[in-house]
Amino acid sequence: MQKNTELMQLQTSVIRQINLAEEQKRRYWSLKQGYIGESEVAQWLEKYADDSWHVLSDYWFNYKSTMQADFLLIKENHWLVIEVKNFDGTFEYRNHECYINAHLMENNFMNAMATKVRRLTRIANEVSENIKVTGAMIFINEHCQVKLDYEFDYEIIQRNQFRNFLKKQTEFLAQPLLPAYLNRIQKVLNRYSIENPFQPTGLPIEDFATIHKGVTCPACHRFDVEITLRKVTCRHCHFKEAKSETILRSARQLRYLFFDNSEIVTTENVYQFMGASAASRSLIRDILGKNFKKVGKTNKTYYEIEI
Repeated sequence: MQKNTELMQLQTSVIRQINLAEEQKRRYWSLKQGYIGESEVAQWLEKYADDSWHVLSDYWFNYKSTMQADFLLIKENHWLVIEVKNFDGTFEYRNHECYINAHLMENNFMNAMATKVRRLTRIANEVSENIKVTGAMIFINEHCQVKLDYEFDYEIIQRNQFRNFLKKQTEFLAQPLLPAYLNRIQKVLNRYSIENPFQPTGLPIEDFATIHKGVTCPACHRFDVEITLRKVTCRHCHFKEAKSETILRSARQLRYLFFDNSEIVTTENVYQFMGASAASRSLIRDILGKNFKKVGKTNKTYYEIEI
């Protein structure tokens, strides 16, 4: 699964040893755990889900209010809404409030899930009134205990139940959606689809001078790497990467950090960002030019990176 831009920016900030506020640290931890859980569920869906499901991930929509579905599995007459939680410890729902390890949580996502299923039901009915929409809250962490004092209209699934749950969704001789019907569904979903509203705020350009410069390992994120003509090798974990990939990765890191500045990726900025000795300016210019759209001329040239 692809990490969202907010997570990528926070992760890059941590890698580049930029000081984060406590709220940003908590947000990073939450997004990181969520991504790990959703990635694991995506792997299980690929392995165990019926091939006739059409799977959408990270579907943001606005139907009376802004909502998001981690996964939306679609068949001809059945939509399954999946929400993923990757909590470590004891989750409790009591007196209409959510607790994790005895601490009250700010958001009542259990109630929000019920609302989400109802609203997606209304959206589905614009395709066909015969479509049934159900929901499943997946607690994917193996160290999570779930205690509820309320019965919801959607299923609560723990990790050791998830595989059997997916197998129960299998229909004998079920066929994938016909392209024309899938196109109808997509048009309705697009009608309510929105961009993820949680976009990061970029660093001010003045911060470029103070950022930790150099090349990081893509595996362990340390700066301790050996750079040769065509390769970058981590001295710690021994991960190897083509230098061209290192240049592209560094350019993307730069773009995430300065999210609001679409002109930040220049040959000179990437050269300095990588430590001013990892690769020549001419090589950086060549790699950027082959992979990104070049805008402007001479000393005002920058490269567009879609993120």
